[in-house]
Amino acid sequence: MEAQTAASRAVRKLKEDLEIEGSQIIVADNLDDAKAIFYSDPSIQCVLIGVECNKCANTFSTLEYIRAHNSQIPIYIMSSKNMASEIPSYILDKVSDFIWLLEDTLEFISGRIQASI
Repeated sequence: MEAQTAASRAVRKLKEDLEIEGSQIIVADNLDDAKAIFYSDPSIQCVLIGVECNKCANTFSTLEYIRAHNSQIPIYIMSSKNMASEIPSYILDKVSDFIWLLEDTLEFISGRIQASI
C-alpha cells in the first residue's frame, strides 16, 4: 500500500474516502496478518483483498479461513479488468465481487462497499 504505483495510490485514496464516511479501516501487511486480524476482531464487516496470481494459493487459503469463520461477510477482490481472467475460479467462488481499482471511480467503489455492510 505504500508503493508509489497507481494501484497503491488508489487504495490509499479509497481508504481515506471510507474513513471520511465513518468506516474504521484496518490494513494488513500480508495475508498471514490478515488472518490474524480477522480472527481477533469480530467487528470486521467487509474484507478487501488484493490478488496476485503468483500467490493464488496463499490468497485461497486466506479466503477459506475467512469464509470458515464468517460465510456471509462481503469479500471483494481488488484487481484490474485485464487481470480478472487470470484469477482461478476456485478463488472467485469464495468472493462476493470484484473491485476494478483503476477502472471504477473511487466514489463508486466506496458506495458499493458502504452498501454491502
